[in-house]
Amino acid sequence: MKLIYVSGALCGALISTGCASAPTPTDQLARTEAALRAAEVVGAKDVAQAELHHKLAQEQLDQARKLIQQDENERARSVLERSKADAELALALTRQEKAEEASKSAEAALEQAQRAASRPATEPQSTASK
Repeated sequence: MKLIYVSGALCGALISTGCASAPTPTDQLARTEAALRAAEVVGAKDVAQAELHHKLAQEQLDQARKLIQQDENERARSVLERSKADAELALALTRQEKAEEASKSAEAALEQAQRAASRPATEPQSTASK
């Protein structure tokens, strides 16, 4: 008889624990918002592929906020992970694009300098007649 009471109490404790909500993912929310801001600061909205991932990250962040309001913290945590990953990808794509642009600009400047250096120096012509 004692075994039945103990197992019943144990099952009740497990059920109530299972229904308890996960803690609000405030740290993860802050990290995701920071990643999204970083992508914005470097200009993710100006790079096509980065803009797509930035938009996805923003939509997922909005969805996570709604889930947090509904006390769906475990689902919100999962959505925040995806949002942060998309924001970081937008950041990386933007940095890559800007690095490629800087590289092309440096190559063009180098080529121009090499052409200027390879031109023969012209001697000034004397305008005075002898």
